Amino acid sequence: PPSRRAAASAPPPRRHTPKTPQVEDLFFNLAVRRRAIAAGRGESYHQMLRVCGAYGALWAARGVSVACKRSGGACDLQVPPGDALRALEAVHGKHQASDLVPFACSAIGTPERPLTFKLEGHVSRRGLEISAKKSDYRHRFTFFVNGRLVESRPVQRAVDEAYANRQDGDVGKAKPFAHLALTVPGDHVPPRRPGPRRASHRP
Repeated sequence: PPSRRAAASAPPPRRHTPKTPQVEDLFFNLAVRRRAIAAGRGESYHQMLRVCGAYGALWAARGVSVACKRSGGACDLQVPPGDALRALEAVHGKHQASDLVPFACSAIGTPERPLTFKLEGHVSRRGLEISAKKSDYRHRFTFFVNGRLVESRPVQRAVDEAYANRQDGDVGKAKPFAHLALTVPGDHVPPRRPGPRRASHRP
């Protein structure tokens, strides 16, 4: 019958194979950035590692693994999928991860207080000694809004003040560690407006 011949001639279903996205030609000053990344040192490369580690810890519970390596070199960062705390241990070390506890709070909007939000992540039990290096301050506080990595000084100060006001709070340079993700309705988030692009000139 014709139906059998059509079924026999139909191509077999394709199997799903994992894909590795490749990002290239992303910046207008790509040549300068490529030299910095190839060197394996400098602010650009460390910032890339930080961003990969932050998203790796966020996406671990979704079964996503994140890795960062230089072309032809060893893997500098490997964040396994599965448990978020295990992912944070891969990014920040076992000593840091051993002091973390899960954190979650949420609210459903009402006519009097219309804001609906969900905040979850991991925070440290106590303040940790942070050096004066700028990179250490960046690594200790990670904040996402609707899945996008952002920097929010008001939120960071609020978290610092919450720990500073504890009766058992640490003194000196001790600061809390926090990896938080905030989910709010889209109309509560202003659109991102990139600033003017300026050419980079280096000797």
